[in-house]
Parts: sequence; C-alpha cells; structure tokens
Amino acid sequence: MLTNLFRVAGFDSTSASATWCLYALARDQRTQSKLREELLAFGREPTEKDFASMAAFPYFDAVIKETLRVYPVTDAERVALQDDVVPLKFPITKPDGSKITELHIRKGDSMVIPFICSNRLNAVWGDGDTFRPERWLGDKSLPPKDQMTQGWSNLVTFSEGPRLCIGVRLALLELKIILYTLIRNYTFALPHDNFEVDGYFFASLIPVVKGQEEKGGYMPLKVAHYEG
Repeated sequence: MLTNLFRVAGFDSTSASATWCLYALARDQRTQSKLREELLAFGREPTEKDFASMAAFPYFDAVIKETLRVYPVTDAERVALQDDVVPLKFPITKPDGSKITELHIRKGDSMVIPFICSNRLNAVWGDGDTFRPERWLGDKSLPPKDQMTQGWSNLVTFSEGPRLCIGVRLALLELKIILYTLIRNYTFALPHDNFEVDGYFFASLIPVVKGQEEKGGYMPLKVAHYEG
C-alpha cells in the first residue's frame, strides 16, 4: 500500500507539475527565453546541492515557485473528528449583504481544501491568476507574510504543518532536473493562437483542451530542438 502511494503521488504529481510549467512557458515566450538563458549560462553540470539551494538559478527558482503557486496539482480532503468552528480571515459576503465570518464544522463532515483557490486568491496576490515569476524576485514583490500560509515558500501547495507532504524535497528535485534538461534542449510553443486549456482535478490537476473535452486529459505542445 505504501509503495503504491509513493508511486502515484510522486510520479503523477511531479509529471503534472512539469506539464503545467511547460504550458505556462509556451504561453509566455519571453519568460521561456529568459529562463533558458540563465540555465545555459551555468558553466557546469549542476549538483543536487545546486538544485537544493537554487542560488545560481534565481529566475529558475522563481519559475518553479510560480508554477507551483498557479498550478498546484493536488488538493486535500479531510474528515472532521469532532465539532469545530473555523474562523475566516476573509469574510464571505452573501447575496443579501450579510457576512459569514466563521464555518461551523460537525464531526464526520468531509471537507475539500482547494489549494488552487488559496494560491490564486486576489485578496492576497492581487493578480492571482497571472503567471508572473518576477513576483518572487525580491521580498517587496510578495504579499506580507501574515497574508500567506506557512507551507513551503509560504504556499499551501504541499500542505503545511504536520501534514506537509512527506516527499516535498524529492518532488522538487525531480521537477527541477526534468525542467532543467528540457528547457536547455528544446523550445515549447502553443499549437495555435486560440489554444486554451482547463484544469480538472482527478488524482491530480489534469489538463483538458477547450473544445476537445471528449479526448480527456492531455497537453499538446509544439516541441523543437533548441538551435542556439
């Protein structure tokens, strides 16, 4: 059972994150070119320590963080073990104008925590749906720490606290190695100008091409060898 858990969680989530990153870069050729320039400028084969610190790759680090912010590939489902009251930091305004400031949870209630909503919350990020790696380059570009979560890089992508993903370091290392190799050697572009993709949660965030929903989850991109 544990082996199956790691196989599904590690393989599916990391490959999905890489897929969404390539989609974002295909949509933003300027960012893709800037990232490739940084990776090609590195004068040797990076080590595990290089990928762990990312000091030599500030823009790559920003792209990774922004990918995992905009496209968190998992969410969390929990079952309440007892009655509880959860206060809301941002009250919800109902159609009649009244506000909901807390949620009353009953023992046995099943709750889904949508990480993608937290990571894209405009009340925190301003332009939460926009893929903009530059926001990570300097503390002044980020929201105040007390408005973000306490998870990895102040995101909830890998959950947080005692429920923080047990494989976070391995997942990040895998993702960085995959993207480092691909971006240095290939270019990625959209198949056509009006190409759009929606994300559907299954075991992870699955890409589905708008207008081709009957084909299920897949991400067609134009891939070519980089001729530097």
